[in-house]
Amino acid sequence: MKKLIIVLTGLLMLLGAVVFVGFLSYFSFGFAEEGLFIGAGASSAAMEESAADYAPADRMEAAQPEIAAPAAESSAQKVAASAPLSTAAFAADAKVIRNATLSIVVENPAAALASVEQIVVGIPGAFIATAEVRRAGASQPTALTLRVPAETFDQALSALRALAQEVLAEQTAARDVTEEYTDLDARLRNLQAAETQLLALLEQADAVEDLLKVENRLAEVRGEIEQLQGRLNVLDNRIALATIHVLLHAPPDVSVEVTAENVPSAHAVSAFTLTYRNSGSVAARDGILTLHVPERLSVFDMGQGGRYDSIAREIQWTLSDIAPGTVGSIYAHLRVESTEHDILLRAEIQTISVDANSANNTADLTLSFAPDLTLEVEGPAAGAQGSEVPIWISYANVGTADATDVTIEANLPPGLTFVRADFGGSFATKPDTVEWKLGRVQAARGGQVLMYVRVDVAEGRLQIPVTIAAEQVDAVDFNNRTDVYLTALREDLSERSIWQPGETVETSIAALIVVARAAVDVLIWVLVFGIPLAIIGLLGLGIWKGMRRLRRRQSAQALDE
Repeated sequence: MKKLIIVLTGLLMLLGAVVFVGFLSYFSFGFAEEGLFIGAGASSAAMEESAADYAPADRMEAAQPEIAAPAAESSAQKVAASAPLSTAAFAADAKVIRNATLSIVVENPAAALASVEQIVVGIPGAFIATAEVRRAGASQPTALTLRVPAETFDQALSALRALAQEVLAEQTAARDVTEEYTDLDARLRNLQAAETQLLALLEQADAVEDLLKVENRLAEVRGEIEQLQGRLNVLDNRIALATIHVLLHAPPDVSVEVTAENVPSAHAVSAFTLTYRNSGSVAARDGILTLHVPERLSVFDMGQGGRYDSIAREIQWTLSDIAPGTVGSIYAHLRVESTEHDILLRAEIQTISVDANSANNTADLTLSFAPDLTLEVEGPAAGAQGSEVPIWISYANVGTADATDVTIEANLPPGLTFVRADFGGSFATKPDTVEWKLGRVQAARGGQVLMYVRVDVAEGRLQIPVTIAAEQVDAVDFNNRTDVYLTALREDLSERSIWQPGETVETSIAALIVVARAAVDVLIWVLVFGIPLAIIGLLGLGIWKGMRRLRRRQSAQALDE
């Protein structure tokens, strides 16, 4: 019996713990639900803040436009033309191979190519060995390889140099191959003598074995003779004909473009991008980019490296050398002060190098401005006879220019009587017009005006046309007029409950949601408290009955004794 009591007591304690946990769960989910969500949001915000603290700097700041000058030409390209290497230092009978590389800028590569051909034709024995002709405007030069008689080497170089507007680089070289040539010639004579001896032995040989040995050796000797003779022929050709590599560069072709990053508007700062490039095959030296600022624009930010001359009203950027193929951008922020007329913005690029096409060294951007007035009218849909009805008129200038002499007019139809107009409105009896003279309305600005009218009729739909106009031509005129409609009523129905479409359905859905929530609450109470309490009650009843039966048995035993 004692064991049963202990077991029942343990079960009661377990049930009590279950009830306590259920109670906490209910209040946690029923009353602290919003707090849980707030905590989650705070955790997320903290994570985002932590991530922002450790975000890389290059993601937090926009990259500044690169203004640094492009890579300059190599030192070889800036070296002035050196004097051709003289052969006076070599002996009269020396074997010398001469070659040169000449890189020049010419006004017209096609015409220069024709001139090179004439130079070659004028030198007996000269010819063009290879040619890589580039089209006009290509970023690579036309490359030629000339072979000229050695004695005309200096003459050919002088003639080619005369075609240049600028000599970018000139390299000449002379290599003495006398020792190599003499050695090859001696070896060749020895092999030829050996060939003669082998031919004599070949005629004297009687045995087949001896004949084969002599023929094999004779073949080896003749192979060596051919190799030496071929090498000597190459040297003879290189000695007799000098090699000149010619690079014909077109002048650098620098250009500039100016564009607006956003739509320029009055009294606003606009960003302008100046894009410059060099489409030629040679660097343009000492580039300067200039932006001419008209008087109706003011400088807000000159960009990196810009210098503003307030007297000349121009911003200048020093670009140094502009390498071939370079494309760069510079930004300037200007504020539009006046929009009465179009504004011409001009950008210009200059270098000390001769330019292939000067027509694209300047770029113009015309800034045009126009106002765009809009209207919106708000008021009640209906009005009782004899009541005063307010009508709000909202206006705005969403264009890029200020609008001057702005006027709003509202024409009152029969059935309405003017009461008053706020914000400077006036009424003219003929033809029953309410007018507001607003004067100047700046771009990106707006406001509201208000008028009150009295409903004089008991029924009917009254139309009030409202228009807005300015001194300037409006960019979009279809939004300069709007109508407001007012339904006249015999009495004021504002206090009555008027059914609206969908109202019953919405109310019913809301009521069902409330009932459903209440049912869920009751179910939670039953699950959390009702079932455990019922179990506890049943257990208690069982214990009570067990104890009662035990007492009866004890009483019966006592009577029997």
